[in-house]
Amino acid sequence: MDNFAADVLRRGLGQVGLPERLAEPLWAYAALLLKWNERVNLTAITQPVEVVDKHLLDSVAVLPEVPSGPQRVLDLGAGAGLPGIPWALVRPDLEVTLVDAVQKKVAFMKAAAATLGLAGRVRAVHQRATGPDDGPVSYTHLTLPTTERV
Repeated sequence: MDNFAADVLRRGLGQVGLPERLAEPLWAYAALLLKWNERVNLTAITQPVEVVDKHLLDSVAVLPEVPSGPQRVLDLGAGAGLPGIPWALVRPDLEVTLVDAVQKKVAFMKAAAATLGLAGRVRAVHQRATGPDDGPVSYTHLTLPTTERV
């Protein structure tokens, strides 16, 4: 792990009230993301410290607001698995369904979930979210927990 990025990650976790021990699994995800991003366009952010700041810390910053206890989360337009995969790494009580219309991103999310030991709680689905007229769906917000099956 890049030392500067590691320090930023540990400090950031502390600022949102999360233990430093979470830096290791979160960095393992970031390392996979950066490796895959070399050959598959998953994100425009390619510097380790930026991945920490703009992907990992932004993803986990809202977790203190998510109710504790088992929850089912639906992440529509998950892209590279953000925020769903970091959430699952930090909160073992979450079951996360990641949905994206781009197959290469879904392939990455499936590989990341398997590599990080999340396959039992995280699933990635190749699907486009559409409305009743088969056009794109627009949401103003998504409420947690999800109660319906995908």
